[in-house]
Amino acid sequence: MNLGRAYSIVGWMSGPELQYLAETAAKSLVIVEAGSFHGKSTRALGDNTKGIVHAVDPWKPMIFPNGLGAATGVEVDGTTFTRFCMNVGDLIKVGRIHPHKMAFTDYKMPEDTDFCFIDALHDYVNCKSDILHALKYQKQGILAGHDYSKDWPGVTRAVNETFGANVKVIDTIWSVQL
Repeated sequence: MNLGRAYSIVGWMSGPELQYLAETAAKSLVIVEAGSFHGKSTRALGDNTKGIVHAVDPWKPMIFPNGLGAATGVEVDGTTFTRFCMNVGDLIKVGRIHPHKMAFTDYKMPEDTDFCFIDALHDYVNCKSDILHALKYQKQGILAGHDYSKDWPGVTRAVNETFGANVKVIDTIWSVQL
């Protein structure tokens, strides 16, 4: 697996998580990633697939009605998309990665998606919405996501409510075979 470049990018992915993404990408031709930030996971996916990675992220800070920012402490600012492009630009140039600058729930996934990885907003409502959105389009393959842990109870709750005991976990990545 090719993970050298992924390890050099800022982000929150452990070695076993990057390995899982690389191994799954190697068996996938149409990958959708919801939430890409600076491209750490995108790089792991793009460097290890023979297919295409659709990276979907608004790449902008989000402010909720209560005044709290979803990206507090995450450094999402006006340069985040630029950093993403610097980190995966070579793969964008050759057509391996296609960035889509929008909210995941506004994105129409390709019907032949065989791997979808959700790592967008980590609260219950948004995570549940992202899972249900993916399930509208993806009928087979692997649906997975990041931050299934006690630190992100909204993610864990949304995943458990939707999939019950069918969830497999590697570090904080959850996955289900559709």
